[in-house]
Order: sequence, then C-alpha cells, then structure tokens
Amino acid sequence: MSKDGLIYGFTIDSEQNVQELNYDDLKKLDKQLNKTNLTWLHFDYTNEKSIKWITENSTIHKVAIDALLIEDTRPRTTILEDSILLTLRGINLNPNSLSEDMVSVRLYISENLIISTQRRSLLSIDDLANSLRKNKTPINASEFIIYLTTKLISRIDDNMEDIEDKAIEIEEQSLDSSNMEFKTKMSSLKRELISLKKYLYPQKEAMKKLYYNNISWIKEYQKIQLREINERLILNIEELETSIEKLSLIQEEFRCRE
Repeated sequence: MSKDGLIYGFTIDSEQNVQELNYDDLKKLDKQLNKTNLTWLHFDYTNEKSIKWITENSTIHKVAIDALLIEDTRPRTTILEDSILLTLRGINLNPNSLSEDMVSVRLYISENLIISTQRRSLLSIDDLANSLRKNKTPINASEFIIYLTTKLISRIDDNMEDIEDKAIEIEEQSLDSSNMEFKTKMSSLKRELISLKKYLYPQKEAMKKLYYNNISWIKEYQKIQLREINERLILNIEELETSIEKLSLIQEEFRCRE
C-alpha cells in the first residue's frame, strides 16, 4: 500500500491517452475534477492523507464521502442525481486468507470522475490498473464499471468451480465415510458456502440497480452487458444454494445413522 494513501491514479483524455498520477499530482487536479477528462483515483480509506483529500478536495457530495470512508458495508447501489455510489465485493485471494472472507471496494462514479477505496487488496482492481497502464480499456466511466464487474464475476466463477469440486468429493466420500474428520470437512464447506451466499445475494441486487436506473452516460447496450454479467452472478448463487441443500441432506443422513 502507498504511504500517502493513493494506490492508483489515472486520467484519460479525449484522445484516449492515459496518464498515471501520484499523490503530488492531486494538487493540480483539484480544479479539473468532473471536467472533460476521465479521472480515476483509488485510495486506501484507512490512510489519513486519503481521508483528508477525499473529505476536503474531492468536490463530491457528503453522502458519497461517507460511503467511501465507512468501515462496515455491504454490496449496494445508490443513485445520486447522475452519479453512482457502488459497493461491491470480490473473492479474497490475499495470502493466508479465506476466499469467503470477501474483499469490498467502494466507488463513487460520475461521467468524468471515479473515486474508489479499499482496505485490503483486490486483484480485479489491480487488473484494471494494469490494463490502463497498457493503454487498453476502459476509456470511460461506463466501460470502467463493465470491466470491473466482469473481472469480479470471473474470479467468483473460478472459485465456484473449486467449490463444486469439493462438494462432489464430499458427496462421493459420504457413501462410505462416517468419521469425525469427514464431518468437520463437510461442515466447514457448508459454512463457506453460506458465507459466500450472504455476500453475493445483495451484490445481485446492487448489480440489478445499475441497469434498471437511468444514468445518462450508461448506454442501452451497456445495460444489456451489465444484465448478462449479473445473470452469471445469479447462476453462481443458484449453484451455491444447490450445494448447500446437498450438504444439508448428507448431514441429515449422518444424523439418521447415529
């Protein structure tokens, strides 16, 4: 994490030229925010310099400031005139972490300004920054949302494949196993699935608001893309529910044997 709290900063001009920013560049930006160039600033919300800049220099609504700096949150979408407050969660792929302990990212998004915050690292955000460094997409705020949500869902997809493999293995072992180690393994997986579902269900509702609300800078074809991304999330939730039901049945069978 950066000592000054700015993890990533970029501006994209009308010619689609990308310029990377550091904390010192923010002083020059103050009068240019929400103008023609797209600016993305990604902060560590626990850093004092981040808090000071977002509070005093970001020029955004106080409701948005509070949302970017709040400690405890859950997936949601709030529309502020023609801007979006968005909180999303991604799979935790940090070392020595549990995947179901999901990592949140908070975003304020307008047509020309994106301010986002995190406490823990999120690979989908890193992917986005690396893409911009290579002068690739996204080039506007709506494409930013599509890129980020696609990356988040792709990693959820990958994690779901691992979970399905574990669930199938447990289902097969249940036919001839009744030891305590197996029961513990099964209970642990069920807790993991329930925890994931707890976070993914509100994320589905947050995603839905992105394409149901009228935002001038999100085009109709982009709303269709967002709907398709959300359909993938809904499928994952349904698969989680199916796996939870199967594990519950296996647990019930074990109780009947005792």
